Amino acid sequence: MFLVYGFGGYSMFFIISTGTISWTVFSSSIFVLVALVLSMYLIFEHLAAYNQPEEQKFLIGLILMVPVYALESVRDAK
Repeated sequence: MFLVYGFGGYSMFFIISTGTISWTVFSSSIFVLVALVLSMYLIFEHLAAYNQPEEQKFLIGLILMVPVYALESVRDAK
């Protein structure tokens, strides 16, 4: 498996081939990508239909917590 995705000083190929922290970082990276895609989709949907700004600004802030904590957890997993 040749993945040339840099991650915190390691390339994914190095992590997967050596098995150092391979499955922890690899599986958490997959879930983080899913969380990023879904949360960005929700944010763009709220911004496209921004008709209740008092409620939606808090919802967008709440949805932004998902990618922040997801990236934090992957960073701390290594």
